[in-house]
Amino acid sequence: MDRRGHTVRIKGLRKVWESRCLKLGLGKMEPAVDLATGEVLYDKPRSDRRSAKPKVKMAYVGKTFHDLRRSAVRFLVRAGVP
Repeated sequence: MDRRGHTVRIKGLRKVWESRCLKLGLGKMEPAVDLATGEVLYDKPRSDRRSAKPKVKMAYVGKTFHDLRRSAVRFLVRAGVP
């Protein structure tokens, strides 16, 4: 909900989840690494800039929404919910 009490449409749950986890300290951004070679991956430089340098690709590492699914089921079973 926004400040006026209206609902806000979420365009992508993953992006919102990761940004909130970063803000709360439950996850972090680390450089993406090629699993086969172990080298850091880079994005292509922007073609609309003259001296654009390639940026390091970043990957989210931390809690995912899917991680909490099993915990929720376990807690519900222990509480006696069918």
